[in-house]
Amino acid sequence: MIPKEWDEKRKKTDGGEKKAIIYYVSVSVIFSNEDIILKKIKSTLRIFDENKEEILAIWKIDPQIEALDGIRPALYGEIRDIIQQKKEEGNMIIDDRPDDENELTVYADAYYGDGGYMGHLMSVAKKPVMIADPKITDDME
Repeated sequence: MIPKEWDEKRKKTDGGEKKAIIYYVSVSVIFSNEDIILKKIKSTLRIFDENKEEILAIWKIDPQIEALDGIRPALYGEIRDIIQQKKEEGNMIIDDRPDDENELTVYADAYYGDGGYMGHLMSVAKKPVMIADPKITDDME
């Protein structure tokens, strides 16, 4: 079940409803783009923050994220810190629940992230899917 507090976060100040967008970055994309991935994640989260009155971002955390701790502990630590910061800010939903993908495809309006399984599920659900290029950030020329 989708947590009830999500519905509260989805409400606009004018009483309307924000569009819910799933954001997902797989561990494989993180690992294969580690030279720029932190900049990309921060850039994407900044865009979500700038549009928080219209968009409810749901950052679906890859269940395998902790595997990075044994392979690239510094990278894992930085990502973990970003996740914790976003939890504390409360402007988006950090979804680290296992096995909730089908619920998310019903709840969310669109998807932004890598071309992995989560994007595929949203496509099957006939929801808009935007595939991110992990090497391009909003502050690049």
